[in-house]
Amino acid sequence: NIQTIHTKYVLDGKATIAFKKPSLNLLIKCDPIQLKGFLQTLKLGMEGKDVINLRLNTVTAMAQKSKLQTKMAINRHSDYPIKVFPRYLQSLTIDNTQSVKLSYHICSLRNLTHLDVSNNKLRKLPVELGRLHLSKLVLHDNNLGEMDDWSFLNGSKLRDSLRELDLSANDLTCLPLPVVKCHKLVNLNLNYNNLA
Repeated sequence: NIQTIHTKYVLDGKATIAFKKPSLNLLIKCDPIQLKGFLQTLKLGMEGKDVINLRLNTVTAMAQKSKLQTKMAINRHSDYPIKVFPRYLQSLTIDNTQSVKLSYHICSLRNLTHLDVSNNKLRKLPVELGRLHLSKLVLHDNNLGEMDDWSFLNGSKLRDSLRELDLSANDLTCLPLPVVKCHKLVNLNLNYNNLA
């Protein structure tokens, strides 16, 4: 009964299925990875493959397991997820792991609103961090005073959502200019720096 499947925006987590009778369109919005899995399963079903039940059960089980974990705290390298971070994380704390860079996978967590990477050795942050809707970003006790590129703060999503920013104990000698563009900022912590 499926007439066509429109997958132009599948990377944004959107697809449309057009039915023959009744002539309706079904718009699907969900996680892009799960959507791809669903569409592959749908294709197998349309081709009459027998693995349809197995694939549907796998996709459902993955979705249920992922939705359960919205908070994660990592206190040592062995606590890091083996493959990727759960995609429904809202709060992530990576404390005292001596990390020198932030994993790119963190920048793809669209539901993340609270990121705490205190007590590490971060010297720079990826510009992709600006794509997140973070309301709280804790960067306490790192080496960000050595960083000359603060362009992640220019990201429109972060700039319009950030309410709390902790840059304390980073050997900063001046206030990073992009901070003034964070219009929703309510709490800014610059304690224990070398501001002139």
